Amino acid sequence: MGYHARVYTAQEIAATQHVPGKEMAKVVMVKADGKMVMLVLPASYRFELKKLKDVLKFKKVGMAREAEFQELFPDCEVGAMPPFGNHYNLEVWVDQVLMEDKFIVFQAGSHVGSQGPRNA
Repeated sequence: MGYHARVYTAQEIAATQHVPGKEMAKVVMVKADGKMVMLVLPASYRFELKKLKDVLKFKKVGMAREAEFQELFPDCEVGAMPPFGNHYNLEVWVDQVLMEDKFIVFQAGSHVGSQGPRNA
């Protein structure tokens, strides 16, 4: 098992892992009605806060700054949180398109990780 370079964006990770962007799950943290909420989206996706607010029925939604959520993930590098917000007592919303893939790739707490077999 080899190690890949330090990468930060979900699209960079997908390219390094040789997987399509829609199979790479990225975590986006937002403040919704005063609380932190984790969104899990395909790496290739973008979203609009207004549409998110309407779809999820929040009154107020904004992007969270790293300083606002880094302490919620004491065992992770900032920006490399796994898509398991429930383990951190966070509300989690996952885009259904990720359910269409048999396998997905995601960060597991570090910006440097192993590059193992996709079907492992």
